[in-house]
Amino acid sequence: MQIIYLAPFILLSAIAGTICLIVPKWRRHVFTAASAPLAFGFFSIVGALVVVLAVNQLVNISLDRIWGYVIVLVAYAASGVAGVLLVRALAARVRRWL
Repeated sequence: MQIIYLAPFILLSAIAGTICLIVPKWRRHVFTAASAPLAFGFFSIVGALVVVLAVNQLVNISLDRIWGYVIVLVAYAASGVAGVLLVRALAARVRRWL
């Protein structure tokens, strides 16, 4: 299951990194392009799991209805975007060191 979830992010990361290596003007973005899809995949699933567990433990609402799906979807997307922004900032610092 984890390999099936992770495979598209690895493929997208490899494609983005390869494209950035091929195009000379984009070579400075190779760290960000290669790590952003993986960061989205990791942070989105971890964030969604944390929100589901927190809602289940702290608030006694059922995640079976439409609001449960909306909560999980928003948590999935928001934590993925936050992960990408974090990795982007880290990649910019790494790029300054090189």
